[in-house]
Amino acid sequence: MPKFRKRIPRRRNVVKIARHYSEHRKNLKEDFNHRCGYCDSHDGFRRAHYEIDHFIPKKYLKETFTKPEEYKDKEQEYSNLVYACRSCNNAKRNKWPTKSMDVCHKDNVGFIDPCKSEYDDQFDRKDNGEIIAITELGKWIYKELNLSKPEHRIIWLLDEINKTIHEIEKMIINKPAGNRKKLEEIHYKLLLNYHKFHNELMEY
Repeated sequence: MPKFRKRIPRRRNVVKIARHYSEHRKNLKEDFNHRCGYCDSHDGFRRAHYEIDHFIPKKYLKETFTKPEEYKDKEQEYSNLVYACRSCNNAKRNKWPTKSMDVCHKDNVGFIDPCKSEYDDQFDRKDNGEIIAITELGKWIYKELNLSKPEHRIIWLLDEINKTIHEIEKMIINKPAGNRKKLEEIHYKLLLNYHKFHNELMEY
């Protein structure tokens, strides 16, 4: 069974206050390895631009920091930002069940910052790329983020097939012309599968 994700995202230490949190997009994209912090889908396969989620939602921040200048500073705090696909961002939105700045989950209800290794402990993947929850808290997050959506599975498959295609292409280049047939057959089958899943993804 493959791991839920191969790399845990790490935010850099950004202390500079930007005019708007969207100015952090480039850094977030790099820090999150071009992947959604919640579902780990690579942004190269999505038609919609990736968005910036506030781990502690903006709505809750506004209720907590009533002074405009305090809210603005907190809204742009880099440590609270998550690079997220539109699907996960829309699913999470203003959900913050603990109603506490200092507690992100309690009694198996709530969220985990995807930059923490604890997030990976909640999930696994099937061989077909489907995400599965393996803890009670993971089941709650899974349901609230709609991680059962087929697009998460399809993007994982596309990513894996794409990597294998590139590996096969390197092997073909380094093989003598007379020994390439088997590799070329595998390459062709991979391309067919890639296009199959790519067309399937266009339905979502």
